[in-house]
Amino acid sequence: MTSTTEAKKANKQNRLRQKVRNQTLLSAIAYHVPILGSYLAVAFDLARFDYADIFDFQLMVLGMIGVCLLVNSVIPKPGNRYGFFMLVTQAIVWLVLYSLWMLILQDLRFFGLAAAVVAFTFLFSYGRLVYSLLMLLFFLVFHFSLCTYAIVILKQPGDLAMELLGTVFFGMVNVFLAFQGHQLVAQKRGLVAAKRQIQAGEVELRAAMKALRKIANSDEMTGLMNRRAMQDAMRREMERCRREKTTFSLAILDVDHFKQINDRYGHACGDHCLIELAGRIRESIRSIDLAARWGGEEFLVLFIDTHLETGLRATENLKQTVESDAINFEGRLLHIHSSIGVVEVGPHDDLGMKIREADSLLYQAKILGRNRIESEISQSGLNPKMTPHPG
Repeated sequence: MTSTTEAKKANKQNRLRQKVRNQTLLSAIAYHVPILGSYLAVAFDLARFDYADIFDFQLMVLGMIGVCLLVNSVIPKPGNRYGFFMLVTQAIVWLVLYSLWMLILQDLRFFGLAAAVVAFTFLFSYGRLVYSLLMLLFFLVFHFSLCTYAIVILKQPGDLAMELLGTVFFGMVNVFLAFQGHQLVAQKRGLVAAKRQIQAGEVELRAAMKALRKIANSDEMTGLMNRRAMQDAMRREMERCRREKTTFSLAILDVDHFKQINDRYGHACGDHCLIELAGRIRESIRSIDLAARWGGEEFLVLFIDTHLETGLRATENLKQTVESDAINFEGRLLHIHSSIGVVEVGPHDDLGMKIREADSLLYQAKILGRNRIESEISQSGLNPKMTPHPG
């Protein structure tokens, strides 16, 4: 739980660092747009300043970018207020730089507006619209105040009327960009949200499909595999058996006198016995072996990679485990016995015939007095040495 919380916290801190880094780099891009234009203006002899003025200003911009990126990378654990603090700090520094830039540009102050277009387009797109418009209004007043100071107080060349016109035009363009940007970002966020919903739906669908497969392949009462699932499993095992030249064993178990249990104690008692037997069967077999409710009070067990002798030993262990303790139902102790038929299935055998053979052996066990195991060996009259069941 703690590691998950720490991971989420670290994720949030990384996202915050990324956001601050993006804002810093965006500001750098915004300033280098007019810087490049200014270099071109000097090259074509259109400006009243020289390369040195631009270069000095560019060094200040790059220095500020470097400081911001360095601080952003070394802060150990940025908190919730970190992003706001960095944003305000950068805004103040950029305003100072913008003021110096306007004074350097003189009558080419529209290059400063060009930089602001880039920055404000980003802010309008990803920030709140109301806050973006308020920031735009503040910037327009700030920009025109700088123009007035430069022209009226410092006597720099320029026309206040044209500066006002340019400022108003810039504001109108950015308001238009604000709504367009917000619509595009809203669409993007909608697509992202839709994608997340689809992904969440896929996860739920996979979980539902898994649950449905489990329901489709399980016996509702006992929790063992149902007949159809076991048939599929036996077909797969038969294919592997033929491919790898191995054998496996099948045991069909039937509860003796189960109808009498139902008639004497009721179906609830019979169901309880089947559930208890299923649990004991599950506990007595290996993890690689498979067990299913084959029908009614019949169970089928598939012993993977076993010859008949080993399968018989496993079946004897299973029978002993199933019948070792009485089943307690509402204070009544019921001693359950079973009859079992066991066969070996090899790579050249017909699976359907082998299942029918196991069923015939089960029937033979019933005829011979119940509570016993019948197999191909017992039918042949042989009494081989039994080998322990692995696991």
